[in-house]
Amino acid sequence: MVRHPIPVVLALVAGLAFLACCRDLSLGLWRVRDFLSGVLDISLTVDAEIFVSTGFEGDFDDWSDIPLFDDGEIETDLTAAAYSGALFEIDLDFDGIEEKTSLILAEGAAASGNRPIFVAWEGDSYTVDKGVCYLGWAENGDVKLAAARCGQSTGVMYCSMPQNSEDLARCELCPASGACTPCDMDGELDDCLPEKEAGGSIDIDIDIDADIDLDMDADRSAGEP
Repeated sequence: MVRHPIPVVLALVAGLAFLACCRDLSLGLWRVRDFLSGVLDISLTVDAEIFVSTGFEGDFDDWSDIPLFDDGEIETDLTAAAYSGALFEIDLDFDGIEEKTSLILAEGAAASGNRPIFVAWEGDSYTVDKGVCYLGWAENGDVKLAAARCGQSTGVMYCSMPQNSEDLARCELCPASGACTPCDMDGELDDCLPEKEAGGSIDIDIDIDADIDLDMDADRSAGEP
């Protein structure tokens, strides 16, 4: 049995906690391409049979927890759409962990007959975007994404990508006041997201999964001091 001296273990845990709380961990904005690809995968592969009737009335801002979401970003005319919903678990952002996603299917949207699927989910500590809410959908050859601090009304980040070209993904930041500005796709997600509301709390979530075996009874029974 390999023994783990308690002081060493405590130092390791303390070091991990220090790194997590005292360094600004952030996600590269380029990862948005993965998010958009995940939304596209759902749109192309999810079977309509998993959806059930819902009382959803088209209030995407409330449903996605993105208060300032602009319905004008949706090109498809949803005036005549009938909605159905579903809950789905999938590794949407390709981080190795399945995300709990909420889906809305817009059936019979206008005369086009389009059936766009809208996907809403919240970021997590695995992708260092916990507290960020996303809304994605595919239409007219593009995949689109809106993101904001969950429940906050400081603005929205909008991204789009042609369905056949991840290299052409683009994002812009649209603050609550002021014009939208393009984001640096080689930059960080935090730089493209709306600012946090004044006085908002900082959510520090440290996930430490350590399997430490300190079986002292076994050591004693083996005659170890």
